[in-house]
Amino acid sequence: MTTIQATDVDNQGLEDHLRADDFFDVENHPTATMTITNVDGSTVTGDLEIKGETNPITFDIQKNDNSITTAFSFDSTEYGVNDSGIKDALVSDNVDLEIKLAY
Repeated sequence: MTTIQATDVDNQGLEDHLRADDFFDVENHPTATMTITNVDGSTVTGDLEIKGETNPITFDIQKNDNSITTAFSFDSTEYGVNDSGIKDALVSDNVDLEIKLAY
């Protein structure tokens, strides 16, 4: 979580805001964890933990010659992110995540 990057805008202020305690609270929760519980072909099921909150998630993967890639979204409010009751007009509740594992 300490390396969070806003890739759709070039704004250090936004990245600092996302790391703050009303969002990902990176100072107290520096990591997020994905625990894979099942793989069925190209479908992966697991538990995503952010800020001490764990929720199940399912996504598809693409296997290449020397890597596995995926892209999926999750609702940040399910993890206590931006859950202050005040909607931030600049930050969506949905977070897009892209992963590439090279081997």
